[in-house]
Amino acid sequence: MLLAMFALNGMAIVKCKARSFAQRTHYSDGWTEWSNWESSNDMIVMDGDKETINIYGSHEEKYDIITSNETYDDDGDEWINIDCVDDEGYRCKVQFMLPKVTDGDVQVYVRYEGVEWVWNVEVK
Repeated sequence: MLLAMFALNGMAIVKCKARSFAQRTHYSDGWTEWSNWESSNDMIVMDGDKETINIYGSHEEKYDIITSNETYDDDGDEWINIDCVDDEGYRCKVQFMLPKVTDGDVQVYVRYEGVEWVWNVEVK
């Protein structure tokens, strides 16, 4: 998968169906460990025309896209890094991790200063 698949040029809507979800919290002494994976049926939708990312689940979350870039980690995994603003005006980062190995899980992260969420997803 390439950054073009996630292009924000109005050409595509990308839908991801979650299989599982985990979270962690930041306290004064650092980050907690990630929680155990929980089953999830959330749907994550990125709309290039509207420049938004929506997460549909137990409650709806909407993020307006500011900027995006692509990086690679030491394992060769591709990261799509998207700076966003949520409906309450808080900045956060949404990241899509596309594994180098073809049978690896695609993951979607939402990162705030004090909390992070991650979903294992299937791209539709």
